[in-house]
Amino acid sequence: MECCASNISIKNITFEQEGNDNEGIVVIKTGRVTFDDCDMRCETNGVAVESCGEMVMRQCKVHGAKSAGIIVSSGATLHLENNKLFDNGEFGKNSDLSAGLATGAILLEAKSDCKKTKAVLSDNYISNNHCYGICVKKDDDIFTASGDPEYGVQLEMTNNVFEENMHGDIGHFLVNTD
Repeated sequence: MECCASNISIKNITFEQEGNDNEGIVVIKTGRVTFDDCDMRCETNGVAVESCGEMVMRQCKVHGAKSAGIIVSSGATLHLENNKLFDNGEFGKNSDLSAGLATGAILLEAKSDCKKTKAVLSDNYISNNHCYGICVKKDDDIFTASGDPEYGVQLEMTNNVFEENMHGDIGHFLVNTD
């Protein structure tokens, strides 16, 4: 499903992805989309929020994505409250993390030529993901500017629980721009 409207609200829906759709179970191109009490049963890619998009997600489940459960492009905004994100990021499970193939429940992209990616996470349960709970992928300028995983993104977190994510809770990696 592709979303391109200024303000959409979706409640009590189960999304079930089948096949090899690389776009994601839901793609937010522009505008604000709010999900309440939804179940995202992903097969390949999870929910994608592109640079002009904003997503609010409350009391939802995001699980089963082979890549990241939620992918947030540079300049996009994400608000997560009281969600369960689990069993995502299988593609990153056995990959060489130094090759920039890391993934997890949430993937935040940080590029120096874009506005900061914004993410506000509160009261979420992020567990049993095959790579990281949160993975921040950065371009060379941002990556070399700081060793802080949160540098290059505006990340606010309150009362989240991270458990048994295979490679850790938060990781940051250089994106090869060549």
